[in-house]
Amino acid sequence: MRKILRSKALVPLAVVMGLMLGAAPAEGTTLDEAREDEVVVTLVGELGVELGQTISETELATIAEDMGTDIYQAHTVPPLSATSAATTPSWKIVNQWKDNKAKSVYLRYRNETSWGWAKARDKHGVTQNMIKKTVQFPRKRVQQGTSFVYMTPANQYVCTVGICRVTKTMDMKVVHETKSAKGVITAMCNGVVVCPKWVRDAAA
Repeated sequence: MRKILRSKALVPLAVVMGLMLGAAPAEGTTLDEAREDEVVVTLVGELGVELGQTISETELATIAEDMGTDIYQAHTVPPLSATSAATTPSWKIVNQWKDNKAKSVYLRYRNETSWGWAKARDKHGVTQNMIKKTVQFPRKRVQQGTSFVYMTPANQYVCTVGICRVTKTMDMKVVHETKSAKGVITAMCNGVVVCPKWVRDAAA
């Protein structure tokens, strides 16, 4: 996956808008206020773009495509309604992926919120695609005992006249245990109990 070269791709939005529009924002408005020509894009995965920095819309679309996301396609956030625990085996694998090191990541159901898919979904409001994006495009992947911990940002971009700026960011965390074959122990947004909707939008 391509990463952004800050020295070339990241330019202050005010400078770009000044060059392209040839004028300052109208009186009583700010660059943070919504405009009719703005498009909001949300992505989970490490791109190397920090809060307040910018990237061209074309480059963002290209990198997103490499990550399996079409930023121009309307997404629907999956509902968080629970599958019947009574009919779902606790250790049933509900999904699995390869991480950024081609290692297998398993997501088991679990009939309570101590670990697994039930905990990630019911306690933290996480979707399976959020877990997938975090383990496949992490900012860091570190081993802690018998587990691997993945961290990656979810960023919201506001795009205007071909330039996209990060206006919101939140770190996603996934803990995957390997010794007892539990797989994903938890997945969450750092700093909050339940992930906000815009983060779920980012991985839709």
